[in-house]
Amino acid sequence: MIAHLRGRLVESTADRAVVEVNGVGYAVAIPSSTAARLPGPGEEVLLHTHLSVRQDTLVLYGFLTRDELAMFQHLVSVSSIGPKSALAVLGQYSPPVFYSHVVNEDAEALSQVPGVGHKTAQRIILELKDRIGVGGKKAGRPKLGVQRAPATIAEEAVFALMALGYMRTEAEEAVRAVCDEASPAAKEYRVEEIITQALKLMARV
Repeated sequence: MIAHLRGRLVESTADRAVVEVNGVGYAVAIPSSTAARLPGPGEEVLLHTHLSVRQDTLVLYGFLTRDELAMFQHLVSVSSIGPKSALAVLGQYSPPVFYSHVVNEDAEALSQVPGVGHKTAQRIILELKDRIGVGGKKAGRPKLGVQRAPATIAEEAVFALMALGYMRTEAEEAVRAVCDEASPAAKEYRVEEIITQALKLMARV
């Protein structure tokens, strides 16, 4: 099992990267979200990887964060989702936002991903909503049950943090702190930005 690759980035496209490790070039399939954040050719990169073995084919999939790797592994565990569809979902949604859609049973949002129809989106929700606490930020946290749809952007951020394994009280405190500290020009944060800032705050604790 190849857990990760650390080496020199040789080249990359929207769905593929070549990483040289000790003189060996590894071709790695990546989502577009990873491709957009890779360093330039010749620079060092670390990719968390998943090795898929199918008949006579070996395919290595790579991600910049462990959360993205965990999301990919959750997705490919769904009966109707293959690696290609999983990469498409990762290319459109960050893990916190994806988990928020699953928790809120938002099949309409998930079906916006190319190649993922409404029935497939419903299956993703059905098979993952009780398992998304696995691999959360903090071990020992209870799995998150189904919640009502969020009424505000801040509430959606709270639900997404809970999906990652945080307790409601600490998620609410972090989101409140982010919103209170935001400058007037940043009051209209997107949910992804609130989640990112809240995670940074909780990481300091």
